[in-house]
Amino acid sequence: MPPIELPLLERDREQAALSAVIGELRSGRPAVVTVTGEPGLGQNDLLRWAAEHAREAGLRVLTAHATPAEHEVRYGVVAQLLAAENRALASRLFLAEEQPGGLPGLNGLLAVARHRPTLLVVRDTQWLDPASLRWLEALVRRLPRSSTALLTSTTGTALARPEWNVGTPLTGLATTIELALPPLTSSGTATAVLEVFEVPGDPAFTEVLAEATRGIPAVVHDVLDRFARAGHRPSADHIGPLRTLTAEVIGDHAARALSDLRDPAAVDALRALAVCGDLLDFPLVCTLAGPHAVSESRLRAALVASGLTTLRDGSPRVQDAVVRARILEEMPAAARAELYACAAALAQRVAADDQGIADLLLPARPIGDPWAVDTLRRGFTSALRVGRRDQAVAYLARALDEPLRPVERARIEFQLASVEMVTAPAAAERRLSGLTRAPGSGLRARATDLCLLGGDTRSARHALAGTIDSPSAAPEPRRGTAAPRTCPVRSTPTTPPGPPSPSAPEAAAGAGPARIPPTPSATN
Repeated sequence: MPPIELPLLERDREQAALSAVIGELRSGRPAVVTVTGEPGLGQNDLLRWAAEHAREAGLRVLTAHATPAEHEVRYGVVAQLLAAENRALASRLFLAEEQPGGLPGLNGLLAVARHRPTLLVVRDTQWLDPASLRWLEALVRRLPRSSTALLTSTTGTALARPEWNVGTPLTGLATTIELALPPLTSSGTATAVLEVFEVPGDPAFTEVLAEATRGIPAVVHDVLDRFARAGHRPSADHIGPLRTLTAEVIGDHAARALSDLRDPAAVDALRALAVCGDLLDFPLVCTLAGPHAVSESRLRAALVASGLTTLRDGSPRVQDAVVRARILEEMPAAARAELYACAAALAQRVAADDQGIADLLLPARPIGDPWAVDTLRRGFTSALRVGRRDQAVAYLARALDEPLRPVERARIEFQLASVEMVTAPAAAERRLSGLTRAPGSGLRARATDLCLLGGDTRSARHALAGTIDSPSAAPEPRRGTAAPRTCPVRSTPTTPPGPPSPSAPEAAAGAGPARIPPTPSATN
């Protein structure tokens, strides 16, 4: 089955604008057009369409494609533009020494353009090498005296903003247009399904496709291609395979974008952003990424240009969980755990949200500071309060990885077992059995009660036998024991052992972590 081909969908406005520019260029009127948008929106497809349209109109067309691999290659893009008509000059550009004010090949190109209108098409100008950028800016300054148009594409924010962008000093020298491409609408996505399968897709199927792909044409194309090759049909009962294939395609696109990201500072910033970008501001993310001789604005531009992030409230954010996973899985496990630990420590210093810090601690290496255990126990209590038992269990299980005193470890084990009686009864039974044999924790009696409540009479009998065999041991206090008169406690009638109820374990865990007394202010 050959790869599917999709037409340019929902790009009528942009095609009309480019057709007008090409028509004016045939009459000798210069122009500068920039097609922009996040990666995958079809900027380069639109440029290829315009180049073919210009050739059919009899115009001279020169094309080039900037890439991350050639970002440091001097005159890499210029050589591509000149190669079709002056291959000897193009090959010498890489070897010739840089001359002050030198613009190799520019005068010759403009001389020909006076008699033969020329369209220059440059894709992905965010990766322009500095020498080619200067060359193109010099070209734009001379456009009013030449029948030349420059058509470029870019993704997001370029590393260095070209002078020909709208709002820069060159805007008034020639017709300057910026076309920002939007994602496909639900209607456009439905049209893509119709083009591939030749039948309309089920509305539920189309809705899921539009949401999962965010309307990015490149992702829509690859998902539908794999979906059709797998023999599926666009019906509601195939939504499961659709979601699976979409995650695979997004992951593959992210992997390609990661391989194109060559700047070590940008890679470090991207990893830090994947770890804590939703919790910390971008300046703090840059701090976590480590000291680099790269400005914050340049890092921001590099991340947006990579296609792995989107701008939310003016700050870059990793697109989704699939992209985040691909970014972090490239790291060694130890380095990843260290990055999470550093992120948690930074978040704790700036008093970030407790729940967010607890989430950072889950994949982090042991911290070794008391605040980590306190934070995880507060996260446990908060998660239990809203019914997220699995998350609550994860917080306390992570707290046990920290260095703890035996008594504190026993208390956390008891809290964890009390919730695991609902989520993982076998694990709770093992924990409680160990607590019934642990002297000095003050929890043997309570652990025995929970064993009986859960039906584990064997561990309870062993605990009682151990108590009988050790008559010299001091009896452990039990709930309901009379308290001093100065602090009366109302005892609760004892309930006979019976089958466990869902609320009983959580009631046992309700004590939660000990409250931390407020720090006295400096004025006290």
